[in-house]
Amino acid sequence: MKEIRLDGFTEALADSSNIVITNHTNPDGDAMGSALALAHVLKGLGKNVSVIVPNPYPKFLWHLQGNDAVMIYSNGKKSANQKIEEAHMLFHLDYNAYGRAADMEEALRNASGKKVMIDHHQQPEDWPDKGISSSHNFHDDKTCYTNAAYYKGPVSTTNTGENCQLWSETTVQTA
Repeated sequence: MKEIRLDGFTEALADSSNIVITNHTNPDGDAMGSALALAHVLKGLGKNVSVIVPNPYPKFLWHLQGNDAVMIYSNGKKSANQKIEEAHMLFHLDYNAYGRAADMEEALRNASGKKVMIDHHQQPEDWPDKGISSSHNFHDDKTCYTNAAYYKGPVSTTNTGENCQLWSETTVQTA
């Protein structure tokens, strides 16, 4: 299933200065690569971005640009929770169920910021708060990794203009 719900996303992003990017527990290369790549793009747009991961990730990923600014939730819950509470927008990358964020689950569920899920895994839970105007989803379980969803979807930086239509669509669902 491919689902894209981006109602008002452009406006919501423009109105969001504090952004938190999260991924699943035991982050792998897809989770860290997609989080740090998105952080780089958003910082380029002048956003205040925090990448918060549930727990430590493998050392072989520490070379990724932006690694030095990643917050490990399990090592500093108080400061991470403050960032989550202050976020105007939260990106949930490479996971489609709150439970996959482990100890961060409660803080993420209770966050008042707008929520964006970008994922490729099958059988997403009702995520996040479907039907609420503060949620935006890009889910494509036909891709093999989240960064492919970027390439195919809303974070595409191609010069063809193909993503301009995608950003302005209200709701698109394909089977």
